[in-house]
Amino acid sequence: MIKNIITNWSIFRMIRFAFGILLMIEAVRTGSWFMIMLATLLSILPLLNIGCRAGGQCSVPLRKTNDITTQDVEYEEINPNK
Repeated sequence: MIKNIITNWSIFRMIRFAFGILLMIEAVRTGSWFMIMLATLLSILPLLNIGCRAGGQCSVPLRKTNDITTQDVEYEEINPNK
C-alpha cells in the first residue's frame, strides 16, 4: 500500500490531490462538516490511486492481436464523356 502511494504520480493525479487539499482547507475554514467529509474523500482517492480506473473496469479493452491485413483495392475509372 505504501508503494502505491509513492509511485505512479501523474500530473492528473497531482491535480486531483491538490484540488482535494484546497477543498479541505476551504471546508475547514468555513466549518462545513459535509464539505470536510467530501474533501477528505477527494483527497484520499488520488492519494491511494483508487477510483474508476483502480480495477480497470472503465478502461477500453486492448486489442489482443495485431493481425491487421491490408487489401489492395482496384478502382475503375469512369469516363463521363462516353
